[in-house]
Amino acid sequence: YYCLRCGDANAAKAVLDATPAGSEELAAEQPVLYRSFARLGQRQGNAMCMFEAGVPMIDAQDRATILNFYDRARNLDHNQKHKIGVLALLCGQQLEFLPTIEDYLFGRFWLALQDGENSVSQIKEIGASIRKYGPSYFAGDDGGAWGYALPLIATQQFETALSFLAEAGGPMGLMQAVHLAIVFSLAHVDLTDLASALPSSASSGSSLVTILLVKYAQVLESEPSAGVLDALQYLFRIPSERDCFEEIASLIYRSPGQLAVLAGNLDQHGIHRVDCPLDKRLNKDEVSMILEKAGDMFKRRASDLNQANLSARLYMLSYSHTKILQLLNELISPPNVSNDEKLYWAEQSQNFYDTYLSQQTLVLETLNRDGKSGLIFTNQSLMKLRHFFELHRKGEFEVALKVLSETGLVPMKQDEMDLMQSKFRDLDPVLKAAFPTVLTGAVECLYEIFRGLKSSHVATPEVQSCLSELQFQARIVFLFSGLINMPSTCKNTIAQHRAHMIR
Repeated sequence: YYCLRCGDANAAKAVLDATPAGSEELAAEQPVLYRSFARLGQRQGNAMCMFEAGVPMIDAQDRATILNFYDRARNLDHNQKHKIGVLALLCGQQLEFLPTIEDYLFGRFWLALQDGENSVSQIKEIGASIRKYGPSYFAGDDGGAWGYALPLIATQQFETALSFLAEAGGPMGLMQAVHLAIVFSLAHVDLTDLASALPSSASSGSSLVTILLVKYAQVLESEPSAGVLDALQYLFRIPSERDCFEEIASLIYRSPGQLAVLAGNLDQHGIHRVDCPLDKRLNKDEVSMILEKAGDMFKRRASDLNQANLSARLYMLSYSHTKILQLLNELISPPNVSNDEKLYWAEQSQNFYDTYLSQQTLVLETLNRDGKSGLIFTNQSLMKLRHFFELHRKGEFEVALKVLSETGLVPMKQDEMDLMQSKFRDLDPVLKAAFPTVLTGAVECLYEIFRGLKSSHVATPEVQSCLSELQFQARIVFLFSGLINMPSTCKNTIAQHRAHMIR
């Protein structure tokens, strides 16, 4: 029986040869069994397993004879379970007297092989039966998850088997499920359950592999003996390139303290990426894409100084120079707000400009090539506006207006109106958003200069001329606010200050 279980008909024949005939009954059975084993062995040839040579075939006449032997043994000699098992296999009956799950499956698979046209349907039925009974029925004495997983795998219920093994088998089960999934994936095996009648936990075999790899990578991240680099090796095996890149970016996001380990550093010139393990497996553009994704994840919480710093660092490592400049522009906005963080980012922005934008560098070349040089204008305009508001807070109104005039954003003369209006339409949204406070700040400066001049000087023609010029400039600012559709609060504030500018 066990020779047949192993698929070796030649070994089964050798065992029968060495078995003495004994009783008259056995003597009558042996020639038929010997003939059947001989045919199976001849078909097997030199193969290690007869199943490699095709479906085991028994002569129809011998099958009928063996069926009579089987019925007699089952009724009169049911204690000889292995003998009954051999007879059952050879005459095409189910194994009834052998208790193990392995015997049950072997018997069912043997019968499925005999039914060439419907063998797949029979395997589907076996799988459905196993799933119907559930894991508790197949649990071994040690309660291991493999008691249920193995029958599932044998009936091509791969998705259910791997999912169960990963969930019920603990850390070891998860590790085994992951590595089985990798093997199946490399062999291009479809992990979807064969004719599954129950809903799957994943929409496809590929997504199951991804789920298992991600779950195992997360376990490795927290393992003292492993770490993020070991986790990374498993994420590289995710079948879908898009999912692979997304999960690696998520790993970087979850591991801010390991940023240098996963993403590398900039070289001594602050331009090129070095010591990044991703570059050993992926091309430059793919690595940059992943690091940019991770930078985007940190940017979602850019209000946190540390998160914003990590985002900026990743944008530099990914050569996403457009995004880092956009980030800096957002972080130094609005320009009228002054606190420790705004001052920090203003300093960083100035350093970035001095290092990469004030001279011919790779960063400047990239921005010009991508048609993003306007971001530099936005950045410098925001920095000048920050200086404008700083002078405004100090009460240095005349100097503040001079700085504002240098930006070329706000008209102070009639003939500048059309040009400034046209320029406004093309401004970066982050710069447009600052205009309400910029225009009110401008008219406040004009008002303060007007008030100071009027209160401290005699009304000479020269003073009157200066006052009239200030009034005219305030009017220009008011008209400009209407042309560029500033909110009513902005226009009302400007109007109130104009109303107080009476000579």
